[in-house]
Amino acid sequence: INIIVAQRLIRKLCDKCKRVAKNFDKDIAIAAGMSEKEVKETTFYEAVGCPACSNTGYKGRMAIHEALYFSRDIRRLIVRSGSEIDEEAIRAQAKKEGMLTLRESGFLRVKSGLTTVEEVVASTTED
Repeated sequence: INIIVAQRLIRKLCDKCKRVAKNFDKDIAIAAGMSEKEVKETTFYEAVGCPACSNTGYKGRMAIHEALYFSRDIRRLIVRSGSEIDEEAIRAQAKKEGMLTLRESGFLRVKSGLTTVEEVVASTTED
């Protein structure tokens, strides 16, 4: 095994009707896992609805991914663990090596204005 990938499909905001969320509760984004710095630097959008998206505010889907690469250090953690694999140690090492969780991948889409925090939270679990 070289890599394990998790994938979720999330709804994409309709380009024709999405709008900047004026009364967005930034505490929701912080509670979901975004840093205060990320929240300050992000323009949040909301789904509105129009004929192009059948009045849902969303049109199409996009994937978010979490990829666990089997690096030398991760292989060592697995082999040395025996029958009691320490999942938290593996996750910590993977994060140290730059792995993005599904939620973090979703937040990249939020920061790009492609989806909402609510959509990401509904499609992912906390770390």
